[in-house]
Amino acid sequence: MIAKEEGVGMLMKGVGPTVLGYSIHGSLKYGLYELSKPLMLTALIDIGLSPVNLETKLTQYVLCGVLAETVASTFILPMEASRIRTVADPNFADDMMHGVQKVMQCTGNATVWLSLPTILLKHIPFTVMQMTSFELFTCNMYSFLGSIGYPAIPGTSERVIATAVCALGAGMLSSLVSQPGDTLLNKMSTTEVVVGSEAVENPFTKILDDAEEVGVIG
Repeated sequence: MIAKEEGVGMLMKGVGPTVLGYSIHGSLKYGLYELSKPLMLTALIDIGLSPVNLETKLTQYVLCGVLAETVASTFILPMEASRIRTVADPNFADDMMHGVQKVMQCTGNATVWLSLPTILLKHIPFTVMQMTSFELFTCNMYSFLGSIGYPAIPGTSERVIATAVCALGAGMLSSLVSQPGDTLLNKMSTTEVVVGSEAVENPFTKILDDAEEVGVIG
């Protein structure tokens, strides 16, 4: 419908900030996650947890996921705001950096960060479930392959298939747990935030109000 009414080019509006923003986001998220895993495990061992216990591994995955996603989402927030404005108004900015500057000027630095708690409410559950379930699925998948006679280090095709299956399962679970946050984010994005004469609403109060309005089923 969009392609028919507004042209195929409309589907590519905001592609620059999207590609750049999520390239940075992915680099930060996956990079920080992997870098923090050994450091987090060392810290957990230092406080007396056993490195072989499932509880220790789950704690490690969850804390690393929260850290990585918080940093990544915070970093790309201005770029995401620029992307949304560019899609809504193709003439909003000439390029991504210009868009970021205009967003900061038009809405104010404080207002740009108001959506961060809601974004984290969606992205942190997604990333934590994605990373944790993929780690557990992968570990159990290779254990299963070993139990049915595959070598300790399977061939390339087996590894590709096993990784794809584990990634599919992790993606499905992470999408489910992030759905409530996604609903609240969509709800919040439809509410205009007024800056200047009126006080900016507390984002945490806004989240609670929207959650109450939407309800569990919503």
